[in-house]
Amino acid sequence: MSMRVSEEVAEIIDKAVLLAKNANFAFVTPELVLYVICQNKVFAKAFENCGGRLKKLDRELMTYLEEYMEADAGDPRQMPELSQGAAIMLSFAWESAQSSGRDSVELTHVIHAMYGLKESYAVYFMRVQGVEHADLMQEMILILEEELPADGIDESNSKE
Repeated sequence: MSMRVSEEVAEIIDKAVLLAKNANFAFVTPELVLYVICQNKVFAKAFENCGGRLKKLDRELMTYLEEYMEADAGDPRQMPELSQGAAIMLSFAWESAQSSGRDSVELTHVIHAMYGLKESYAVYFMRVQGVEHADLMQEMILILEEELPADGIDESNSKE
């Protein structure tokens, strides 16, 4: 079975790849993915509801990307690859989706998987603001439940 991702997650990954390509980064990292996720309304609201400051997180991630991401001097037409951390994160996200009975990876699965990374500045920047895994997950789920239509059916599209 191939990994399916929600339209929302596909857009996040596409934006991260495009940002990496435009900045000549060789890799898409969890930090770059989180930088894109900062623009997501559900994540932003949940992060701030947990006591985090989104603008500070955004600024720290941008500083990290500017200082530590290596520009690729190779072929400018070459698409950036997933870093080992990003590949592991997406693999964890797929496992999380499957174990929760979902047929596609949702944003909550990506955030859950991100917190599962052993070494990640993305997680460090969230934790330094006191935003912990369980609190953020719970808050995101509450916000998503509030946004579901009255009939409770989630009509989000999935793509392979």
